[in-house]
Amino acid sequence: MKEEPEDEKEPEDEKDVKCLYCGWSECPEDDDFILCDVCNKGGHVRACVGLSEVPTGSWYCSDDCLHKSGRKPNASRSVANPSLKYRSANSQSATVPGLKYIRFFKHRGRYGAEIRFRGGRKALGGFNTVSEAVAAYNEVAEKHGALTYLDEVHAVGMYGPRGAGIAEKLGEMDRIDIFNGTLGKAFGVFGGYIAASAKMVDAVRSYAPGFIFTTSIPPAVAAGAAASIAFLKGEGGQELRDKQQLHAKILKMRLKGMGMPIIDHGSHIVPVIIGDPKHTKALSDMLLDEFGVYVQPINFPTVPRGTERLRFTPSPVHDTGMIDGLVKGMDALWARCELNRAEASA
Repeated sequence: MKEEPEDEKEPEDEKDVKCLYCGWSECPEDDDFILCDVCNKGGHVRACVGLSEVPTGSWYCSDDCLHKSGRKPNASRSVANPSLKYRSANSQSATVPGLKYIRFFKHRGRYGAEIRFRGGRKALGGFNTVSEAVAAYNEVAEKHGALTYLDEVHAVGMYGPRGAGIAEKLGEMDRIDIFNGTLGKAFGVFGGYIAASAKMVDAVRSYAPGFIFTTSIPPAVAAGAAASIAFLKGEGGQELRDKQQLHAKILKMRLKGMGMPIIDHGSHIVPVIIGDPKHTKALSDMLLDEFGVYVQPINFPTVPRGTERLRFTPSPVHDTGMIDGLVKGMDALWARCELNRAEASA
C-alpha cells in the first residue's frame, strides 16, 4: 500500500515559536533566534544552541531532522548540540563533560532563560558584584523551584568568618542546595567534595560516574585536610584571610596605577588581560626567567579567545617586597613588549 506523504507543516509565526531548550520565544539583546529547516522549531543561537554566530547555511535542531533532510553535515549545515542546554557562554569549559549526564525538563526552562535575560552573558552574569549575582540566582531559583549549585573551589578557606566560602560571607548558605569545594588551594592538600543534603549526597555517591570509578584519598591526606579546615575556621585562619585581602588590594592598586588592564570584582584573584596567547605565554616565561616570578598563562579554552590573561593570586605570605618586585617586572616587560596601557589611575 502506497504511503500517503505527510502534510507539510505550516511555518509558525517566528514570534510565537518558543526555544526548544529554554522555553522562551523572546531573545536577549545580543542573541538571535534560528529555525530548523525541517520541523520549524527553533532556539537561541548563542545562549541555548551553543553556536558563536548564526549559520550561513541550513540548521537542524536534531540528528533526526538532519537525516530527514537527506543531507550530510558540513560547515554550512550545523546540528544543535543538546549537551549545551542552559550552559552560559562564559561558563567554564570543565562543566561541559558533566552536562551530558543531566536530564532537562522543559517546565524548568524559564529559570535558565530568566537568568540570561536579567544578567546577560558577561562576567558575573552581567551583575556588578558577586553578592548581587548570588542573590539574584537564588531569588530566581526559589521563584521557579529550581536547585542551586555553587562552585566554591576558589573561595573555601578564604572567605567567610569560618572560611566556608562566598555564600557564608554573604549570608546565603541556607539558600544553596549543593556546594562544590576543593581540598587543594586554600586547604593545601588535594581532593574535592560536595556538601548537600544526605539524600542528594547519597544520589551522587550512587550514580555519578566520576565518583564510582575513583579511589578514596589516602588517610594522611584526609588528616591533613581536616587539620587545615580546623585551623582556617579559627582566629588564625581569619588573620590569614585578612592578610590575603590586603595583599590583593595592594597589588590591584599598584597595577591599576601603571595602567594595567586588570579585572577587579572584589576577589583575591587578579587577572591582567593580555588578549593574545603568544604574548601571554611569553610574558609568563620572561617573568620567571628574569624576575623569578611564576604565574600561569591562562588561555583558551579556560577563557574565551581574545581575553587571554596572566592570573595572579597574592597569598598571605607574599609580602610588600615581593609585590614590589612583581610590579616592577610587569612594568618593564609591558614596556618592552609595547603593550597598550589604560589611563593610569591611583
